[in-house]
Amino acid sequence: MTVLPMVVRSALDAFVRDLAKRGEVAGVGLLGSWPLFDAPVGNALDVLVVDKSAADFEFHELVGLEGLLLDLNRIPWRWVGEVVRPEVDHRLHEARVLHDPAGLLVRARGFVEDNFRAPGRVEIRTEGHIATADMYLSRSASALTRNDFETASIYACASLESLAHVLMEVAGTPVSREDLVWNLRRACEALGMMGFFGEFIELGSLSGFGREEVEGMVDRFGAVWRLVSDHSGEYGRVVEGLHEVLRRELRYLTSPGMPGLILSKAEGMLDGGNFVGAALYLRGWLRQLLEAHAWVISAGRGDKFDYTSLFRVIGGEGCVGGVQEGAVEVFGLGGLDRGGVGRWVEGVRGAVSMVRSARRGLIEGFLGRGG
Repeated sequence: MTVLPMVVRSALDAFVRDLAKRGEVAGVGLLGSWPLFDAPVGNALDVLVVDKSAADFEFHELVGLEGLLLDLNRIPWRWVGEVVRPEVDHRLHEARVLHDPAGLLVRARGFVEDNFRAPGRVEIRTEGHIATADMYLSRSASALTRNDFETASIYACASLESLAHVLMEVAGTPVSREDLVWNLRRACEALGMMGFFGEFIELGSLSGFGREEVEGMVDRFGAVWRLVSDHSGEYGRVVEGLHEVLRRELRYLTSPGMPGLILSKAEGMLDGGNFVGAALYLRGWLRQLLEAHAWVISAGRGDKFDYTSLFRVIGGEGCVGGVQEGAVEVFGLGGLDRGGVGRWVEGVRGAVSMVRSARRGLIEGFLGRGG
């Protein structure tokens, strides 16, 4: 911790002492680029918090502290207890332990470090990514049968992102939202699968981006966020009636500091010439925001939200003007028709089938070579 700027170190120390005093956490770790000592001072601090609560789900929250923004990822202590859940492998792999009175984080991190690149552990993590790709593909296909072409399209793209995670896991490139495109390219080069990278760009509608196009997406994202945030504030009683997981997700996504955090990272990618990465980054966050927004709209009508009707919900009864239109622009979904979207979905289905069939062979071959 001595290499961190004094103001950052002092704020973190005070934050950890406060959590420890309240006895609500089993461990705290610092994540992201700060542990590598190359993050600009304006960035949020990514902090892993191991909760002692009985809850069995993770959630995120933004906390302001002495001029800093803390992006907390709170996970149940059971997830790093006797059995370390593979979903937290990457976080433990990069964590720098700040508070760990019982040695829970150190033990869990030691297990991960010993097994992170073991073929069996990589297989477990990639199985999870394949299952997620299947889930999104199923939503996409169901949306297509309902003629909700926009929803079918965005979930087809989400399925592709999960496939990208499979290849990145095998090749050992970081699985991060901000650098997904560049790290996927590195993974495909290492695995001799540049054909998949081309498919990813084409099927994900990610070609032809320049600074001007992505700057327009930044503006539209900000406008949609403000509309959704205002709506959530107006429907506070509805939000309070949501399941705790959904309620916490919505609060996180509509936190006052959230748009600045997302847009500053997107603008940083723009400055680095990573236009495709910035577009994909904004789309990923917008999909989460739209889903949370749709839950509020559906609950306000007394309905249960169906993911396969996402765009119908945000553009139907009780909707907020401008949200659907802004989302269509950010995702580039204008002029869709059944034939084109059907071919899109089938293309993704083929990609899922290919990666599923190749996965174990890639793990055995690449990791067996010491990759």
